[in-house]
Amino acid sequence: MATITSYAIEKIATGEIVKRYSSLPKSLDMPDGRRVISPVQVGDEGLGHRLIQIDEVDFSPPGQFLMQGDDVTERRDNVVTVTRSWLPWAQAEIDAWHVARREAIVRQIDDADDVVRAAVLVIMDELNRHSAKLDAVLAAAAGAGSLSSFKTAMGQVGSIPQRRGSDLRAAIFAKLGDPDAAGP
Repeated sequence: MATITSYAIEKIATGEIVKRYSSLPKSLDMPDGRRVISPVQVGDEGLGHRLIQIDEVDFSPPGQFLMQGDDVTERRDNVVTVTRSWLPWAQAEIDAWHVARREAIVRQIDDADDVVRAAVLVIMDELNRHSAKLDAVLAAAAGAGSLSSFKTAMGQVGSIPQRRGSDLRAAIFAKLGDPDAAGP
């Protein structure tokens, strides 16, 4: 359990917090004008006001897929403890969150200015180019009646040129901003 401790000046009659401090102050000016000099202690009072300690327990969610529940306040003299409860999501809510996250990732493919989309399109073009060459090889093998006709058909299947980094950059640049580029 994580606890965050802070301090506050409280109106005794109403319990209203007048001022809050993240750490115990060295000196304290009460709203009534009375000054409390070091050492300041929890419980110091001044005409209708007092210094209290506030402990906040579990104010950060202890994991994922939790929603904030009710805060339970308990008071012992000048120490107020506020404990936050966390409620687990239902499995349907967790599943819906995962679907929405995946859909957001896939929607990037529709953004013509997204570099990931452009890179995916370039990779897809390369895979299609290799697939077309493989189809040509298979067609040459299937249509060959002899070894010499197979060699002739294979000679007509050109090689796939090797790509360089500059080719990749140019291809990605050409795909960026082109909403008509064939998407996956």
